[in-house]
Amino acid sequence: MFAKQTLLREHLLRLRSKHYFESIYFVCEANITSRASTSFAKQTFQQKYLPSLPIEYSLNIYRLEAKSVE
Repeated sequence: MFAKQTLLREHLLRLRSKHYFESIYFVCEANITSRASTSFAKQTFQQKYLPSLPIEYSLNIYRLEAKSVE
């Protein structure tokens, strides 16, 4: 679990956009913490921020999400 969190944090630090950093981080953190908060965080994030994100950010989010479930 700790290794997954570290991996996610390192990857998120590579994402350059400060404007989206907190939202992306929130979604990924929720994803490894609990399924219920993941759904809520993901829904909120998708409605609020995803439409304005560049495609490479969206793909990174889904890749991180998939990794954290493994």
